[in-house]
Amino acid sequence: QLQEAESLLRLAAGGLARHLGDDHPAVGASLSNLAAVVQKRGACAYYRGDYADASGARDYAEALYRRALGVFDRDARTPPETTLTALRNLGDCLVENGKPSQAAPVLGRVVQLRERLGLPLLGCVEDHAAMLHDAGKHAAAEAPYRRALALAQKAFGS
Repeated sequence: QLQEAESLLRLAAGGLARHLGDDHPAVGASLSNLAAVVQKRGACAYYRGDYADASGARDYAEALYRRALGVFDRDARTPPETTLTALRNLGDCLVENGKPSQAAPVLGRVVQLRERLGLPLLGCVEDHAAMLHDAGKHAAAEAPYRRALALAQKAFGS
């Protein structure tokens, strides 16, 4: 079913791009949806033990998320929630690809956007700190870890 969904989403993205242009937010959303399916296919391949297919799918998903975010960043009509979802998914994809140094700034953008939208921050601040730590940027991770601790204490008490 994932292969069928991937094929249909690939057709949809191509059709939208032909009719609306490559930089339309609907094309970006379609690319982001396609990336999510490809990422899921990669996870399934990994659990089957097909590591080559998993790696290829994750690399392809990463490229699709980046293309989608490029569209979103160029078009002010893109709802910020759409950008937020694609950023979060790209961050997860980078983590799965073993690229914490690339995931850290993406997750930093997630924190900034969630803050601007007034959304809860605890989980994403923790994730950002963890990626900085995993990337070997221990000093840079300290401030987000302290912020996460303060948010947790505020939410759950000391």
